[in-house]
This record gives sequence, C-alpha cells and structure tokens, in this order.
Amino acid sequence: MSVSHPLTQAQAAMWLDHERDPQSTVNNTAERIELRGPLDLDRLRQALIAMQGEAEALHIRFFEQDGEPRQRLGEAAQPPIALRDLTGAEDPRRAADREILARLDEPFSLEEGRLYDQTIYRLSPDHHIWVFRAHHITLDGYGFQLCKSRVAERYRALGGGAPLSPRFAGFAPVIAEDVAYQGSAQVARDREALMRVYDGLDLPPVLFEELGLLRGNRASTALPARLGAKLKKRAIDLKTSWPNLLFGMVAAFHARLTGERDVLLGVPVMQRMGSAALNVPCMAMNMIPVRVRVDPGAPLPELAQRARRAFDGLRAHQRYHYLHLWRDMDHKRLFGPEVNVIPFNAPLDFGPELEATVTNVASGPVEDLSFAFSSWGDDIHFTLDGHPSLYDRATLEGHQQAFVAALDEGCDAPAAATLAS
Repeated sequence: MSVSHPLTQAQAAMWLDHERDPQSTVNNTAERIELRGPLDLDRLRQALIAMQGEAEALHIRFFEQDGEPRQRLGEAAQPPIALRDLTGAEDPRRAADREILARLDEPFSLEEGRLYDQTIYRLSPDHHIWVFRAHHITLDGYGFQLCKSRVAERYRALGGGAPLSPRFAGFAPVIAEDVAYQGSAQVARDREALMRVYDGLDLPPVLFEELGLLRGNRASTALPARLGAKLKKRAIDLKTSWPNLLFGMVAAFHARLTGERDVLLGVPVMQRMGSAALNVPCMAMNMIPVRVRVDPGAPLPELAQRARRAFDGLRAHQRYHYLHLWRDMDHKRLFGPEVNVIPFNAPLDFGPELEATVTNVASGPVEDLSFAFSSWGDDIHFTLDGHPSLYDRATLEGHQQAFVAALDEGCDAPAAATLAS
C-alpha cells in the first residue's frame, strides 16, 4: 500500500462539498473538444492513455483517517476510453449534445478513485467529439489545459511529428509545498491582508446555504471581432491590461444591477507560476476578493486602475485559501460576481489534418453570477453562468446582451457612467 498524504488547501475545499453530499455532481467538470477532419482513432486512444499515465493526480483514492481526509497517489486504475458511434442517429450532433449534458449528472467516486473519464463520439467519418469529464478535486481549468495540450502533442508525435516535451511533474511535491506553506509564518500575513479587504463592509450570509450548491444556467456568446479589437485598443490607450478593464466593467455592471458601490469580485488565481504545480495537472486554483469602489459616473480609466491596484495588492497573498478565509469571516459571503479571464487561450494543435474546437461544458457550481472571458487574438468568448434559483436562461441572456452593449459603449466613452449609474 502506498504512503498517504494530506489534502492540499484546494482539494480540501472540494472535499468539504463532497462531505455535504457524497452523491452530488455539482463539482463534475467537463471539456468538449470537437475534431473535424480525418481522425486516426487509434492514435487518439494511444495519446489519451499516455496522458492519463503521466497525470498522477488523476489516479488518487481519497479516504478518512481519524476524522481527517487523506489521499493515496497511484492507487486508481485508468478507466477504459469509451467510443460512442452515433453515425446511425437521426441527428448525431444533437444526440451527442443530449448525452454529454446528461452525463454531467453521473457521479464519480472519490473513495474508489473514479475521478475522471474519457468518451469519443463518432458523428461521421470526419467529425468526432472528445469529452473529458473530471471531478473538480482532481483538475482545475489550468490542469485541463495541460492535459488537452499533452494529448494533442502526443497525437502529433505518434504521427511522426516533433519530439515530445518533458513529462508532467509529480503531484507529491505539490502536496509537500502546500503543507509547508500552511505551517509557515506567511499564512498569518496573507490572512491579515485578505481580511483587510472586507474592512467596513457588512457581509451577507452565503447564498448556497439557502439556495443550495448548484451548477448554473448558462448563456454563451462570442464577442464580435471588432469589439474584441476595440477592447484591447482601449486598454492600450489607457495603459492598462484588457483583463483589468473587464474587471472594472464587471464591477460597474454589478453596481448597476444591485446598487452596491463596494463590489467584491471573486477572481480565480492559478497558483502555478514559480510553484511545484507549474507542469502538474491537478486542482491548485484559489479565489481572491478584489474590491472595487464604483462611484456614480466613475471614469472608466479609474475603475480599471482601482481593479488593478486591488488585484496587485493581493498578489503576494494569494496562497491563503478562500476556504480558510470563509471560516475567518464567520462563514459570510466572500464574493459578489466571479470574473475569470483567460487571456491566452491558444487553440489545440492536433496537426494540419484536424481542426479542434474546445468548449467548456461545466466548470463547477456558481453562487450568484460568474463571468468568464477567454481570448485568442482578437476573438473573445464570453460565458455567463448564474445560479438557477436566481437566473433563468432568458434572464442570463438579457444580462449578457446588456453587458456586451455596455462594454461596446464603454470602450468608446471616456467615462463609465452608462455602466455605473
């Protein structure tokens, strides 16, 4: 039997959700990769098997010992790769869509080590969909990206392409690094810095205790290319980054919806650069509170700078996990809208014969509203998730359209009055 390890902070947050409801599927996440062109199915299977063998965090078994969660690495076997031939269906694409969404509600088993699975749907000889499902305790968004990129790289290599880059690093050093941090003096400094964000605020209770922890309804759209280009040019003109511009705009939009002036953005941080997790597919993500004051008629440059200063002030303190912060703040609500910006979402390269299109199917629960923006070149994809008890699909689509219109206007105007007032 292999040695056991404690859970990392990020894993512990997912385990807490599991303890509340072991059969819950709210932390089931999934990515969908649509492949158009002549696919070599055997090569793809080999690439998937090889990637799975490298990604140590995919093969963990969780258990409790003396009332504390523990994990053993390498104890779970690789699940078989499923092939679903839908070429005989009346509408293969629609049949695949239905099954992909339905399977989000199939639970994994943390105790048995069933943490992920892979399915390849064949819609026609030149049209396939690869779906990668995983429990959030084993992969975050960056971890998914590492795995997908490795599969594409391996697929090219098996076809006589370029040599492979080094294997994924092991997960045990990631655990050791996190344990060392939790025993360090830095924890107290980080805790103090993050708690200061809430000074003077009367925080409401968390929503999920009343409404439940649920996967959100979703509205998704691609921003017009001209708007993506305009947003990035506006950021250059203001000498800021376009993600900071979006942070400021989301804060202003939230202020308009709710009347709040001190907006607490929940911003995911990867926790990868300079860490043992840089080349390790795993769950390492944290969320930090970025407080943006939105005064009526506040100029757009000022909102962007406030967001930048707030975020930069917490960079050195981002390792203190929101689970601990939630307990420190007496289990009150830590964040308003969540804002996730992925500025360099490069397409997958399976070689010249295949075109790959990636779509996130599910990214976990949402407490209220979650804004996600991913970009490559001037293309920006905007996904808005909302708690199903608060937002139906039509309401989300209305909010999304209103935000896009305000973003378009805000990129022209010298002030954000249309957003904030």
